[in-house]
Amino acid sequence: MSRTIKEYRYTMLPPHFQSQVEQYLASEGYKPYFDKGVQVYKYGVGALTGPKFFQITYLPNIIRIEGWIKFAVVPGVYCGESELSGFYGSIPKAGAKKVLDQLERMLLSVGAVPILSAPYAQQPQQPYQQPQQPYQQPQQPYQQPQQNQTVNYIFCSKCGARVTADSAFCSACGNRIQ
Repeated sequence: MSRTIKEYRYTMLPPHFQSQVEQYLASEGYKPYFDKGVQVYKYGVGALTGPKFFQITYLPNIIRIEGWIKFAVVPGVYCGESELSGFYGSIPKAGAKKVLDQLERMLLSVGAVPILSAPYAQQPQQPYQQPQQPYQQPQQPYQQPQQNQTVNYIFCSKCGARVTADSAFCSACGNRIQ
């Protein structure tokens, strides 16, 4: 059993959103159908192409859309399911993908946010490893100049870069400051 599954998180749906989804599916020719005790929306009987199915589940703050096609041995007798991606069965899948895209646009227009499914979530390539050497405190902590403290600058005789007067070497070229 392989299905295309999309999940969306929402904060608040419009009051008649579910009826709008049902109206859209009805306008595309999908009819309510009970499959193993669960209401789904079905299009076609599978005489030449497999019938297309959608199941929409409304959970608290989550909407789950499942889409698939079934392979028909004879009209009304189905032998398997296939998700909406892939080349095999591309003709019936193309129509179902169009409907799935429209359902996604409807959800995005009311502020729903897609949830990445576990198979698509990026997994770390390598497990975290502890550093080889423990962290060591610096020899001299950095001291930020005071607000009223003035810093005297001189210029390097070789490259002309500005350096502080107490520097021994130029930070730009490495020349020894005299």
